Amino acid sequence: MTSRYIALYVPDDFLPIWEKFKLIAKREGLTVSALFRRIVEDYVRLHDPGNPQRPITAFVEGHPDSYKAQHQSRLKALVQKAMRMGELRWSDVLAICHDVDKRLRVGEAERLYKELREMGIKVWR
Repeated sequence: MTSRYIALYVPDDFLPIWEKFKLIAKREGLTVSALFRRIVEDYVRLHDPGNPQRPITAFVEGHPDSYKAQHQSRLKALVQKAMRMGELRWSDVLAICHDVDKRLRVGEAERLYKELREMGIKVWR
């Protein structure tokens, strides 16, 4: 595997934060490069492929796309929480499904759980 050197330009007032970043990485037994790669990978996973356009009718309740949009919104919120907390609990997944019909709630939570695990996010059950 080949590697490339990438330079970043930052303002002077960012340097104290960069120094803390390096200390934290060292304290956690990681190289700055490894930690930076992890952060970039998480960012890309969270934001790719972006926000595809949907017709306005997709947000009308009962439209097939409205369910998909709601699912994606729940998934995005869980990923963001996992990035803040480092991991999730099953109760977090169930709680975000509070607006789903009771008969469908566990099924939606199971689909979210499966997607989160495929993304490499730890969910404690």
